[in-house]
Amino acid sequence: MTKRIVWGVLALILVAGVWAGFEVYRVSGLGTQLDTKLAGECVRVDVAPGAEDIQYDPETGLAFISAENRRVIDHNNPAPGMGTAEGNGIYVLDVSVPLDQLGQATRVSPEGWEDFRPHGLYLWSGTDDAGTAMKRLFVVNHKSMARENIEQNIEIFDVGEGGMLTHLESVSFPEMYSPNDVVAVGPRQFYATNDVVNHEGLALYAEVLLSLPISTAVYFDGKEGRTAVEGLAFGNGINISPDGKSVYIAEWTDREIGFYDRLEDNSLVLRAAHSMPAGVDNLDVDPQGNIWFGGLSRLFDFIESMEDPAKTVDSIAVKVNPETGAYQTVFQAFNGEINSASAAAVAGDKLLIATVNDAHILACPKPD
Repeated sequence: MTKRIVWGVLALILVAGVWAGFEVYRVSGLGTQLDTKLAGECVRVDVAPGAEDIQYDPETGLAFISAENRRVIDHNNPAPGMGTAEGNGIYVLDVSVPLDQLGQATRVSPEGWEDFRPHGLYLWSGTDDAGTAMKRLFVVNHKSMARENIEQNIEIFDVGEGGMLTHLESVSFPEMYSPNDVVAVGPRQFYATNDVVNHEGLALYAEVLLSLPISTAVYFDGKEGRTAVEGLAFGNGINISPDGKSVYIAEWTDREIGFYDRLEDNSLVLRAAHSMPAGVDNLDVDPQGNIWFGGLSRLFDFIESMEDPAKTVDSIAVKVNPETGAYQTVFQAFNGEINSASAAAVAGDKLLIATVNDAHILACPKPD
């Protein structure tokens, strides 16, 4: 009996080891084959370190870009060679002009904010109770990442002339413990993803490399927040269909996009989950309802790049059919044109590629 128990335990260990090895291989993208596509037709636009997410306003031709130097953990004592956090903020770029005439991105977020760490963002347009048009920019802000005082907010800004932002309020609640991205469904209402439960050490690496489904998505109704989806493997980008009936959620380490039905009470029910060819970061939805995302294929290269700014990391942009989940790779680069793509946003006749760490974005001709 004792021998059977020992052999049983050894068999379980073997199976667990094989599963863990497969998960690390799958999540890391070690077997991915890369080839340059479209990158040579793109124009580089300087912004600031960590130009990570993009939202386009078709009414004004302005693209909003969030920027945070993620290599600077302690803003008061930046590590040598990692730059500074002085460029952190929200920028706008006029993309209504031809590619070869694109100008400089301009910072529009309020001056004087200490420890501003913008991440995912979403531009909401609607009307107030009097029927007056209004625009709000919702921004994830990792205001404090100190272990003893983690503070995570969704900042809501009023959008004024030229994209200038006026801060209206900060929203936080216990269920929103590590927000990554946000999609607004009203002037104060939104969904947001939580990416990780653990923020450091072996627990974080285990959560990421084993693609553990332990994160969530949340909903804020304007007064209170609640958990809307459980069992996500690194919840990342989130967006909504033009008719407001479907919500799309990216699982970065699981390389999937979940298609959710949005019910009248704002709860979400999973309709389908579709596998993608890379770790899925921010999601963009064009006027026709197509889903676009930026991501990376090789996770270990990305991990190395967080400590070594000279490390190049592959980038990919993908277009996804909102009915079938079928995807088309429209952009690929691995020679440092842009590293660790994090968003692919349609802006009229252009496709804008954002990045986790680089100080620039790419503006490309929009693929068919």
